[in-house]
Amino acid sequence: MNKKTINIVLIVLFVVFLVLAIIFNSRTRNAKELSLKDLNEFSNTNNVGKSYVYIDYVSEDNEGYAIVFDNSNPYVVYLDQKSVDEIKKYDYKRRNIKLVGLCTEITDEIKNKILTIYNKNTVVGDEEYLKIEDFNSVFGNYYLNVSKIVDDSTLYKIPSFLTKLFFDLSLVSLLILGFKLILERRK
Repeated sequence: MNKKTINIVLIVLFVVFLVLAIIFNSRTRNAKELSLKDLNEFSNTNNVGKSYVYIDYVSEDNEGYAIVFDNSNPYVVYLDQKSVDEIKKYDYKRRNIKLVGLCTEITDEIKNKILTIYNKNTVVGDEEYLKIEDFNSVFGNYYLNVSKIVDDSTLYKIPSFLTKLFFDLSLVSLLILGFKLILERRK
């Protein structure tokens, strides 16, 4: 191959790899939004149907019912035994844990189970003690009946890896072209 053809091939490789890096970078950014496309954000005050909530912490459960926190907002969720065992394994500091399920109305029986968890280390009359009549002001009227636990940190691993790979390949092709041009000028 002559020098001009090699230069053109290196320029084309640089451009192609850079474009692929940009495409996969946009997929990385949109991975989380795409995973939420058919879901509503969970609301403890309105029945929003199939929904999700990101969580930072899960309390102990009482017959599958637990209190979860998204930032400082408490929500009531129901987890089957398999999900309870699974969620205990997560490290919440390095992950984005999303609970997906159906929005369901809280009954008095569920309120009592949640109050047992919430009032565990308090005594009647304490400032932190929550009475059943004040339950809705703290936890709302609905709980999330969890059908799936999603670790969003895995959503963007492949597009992120490909972004880095294609960006690195584009830089390598540009460096090879640059070194080749410098060597040709020295001759």
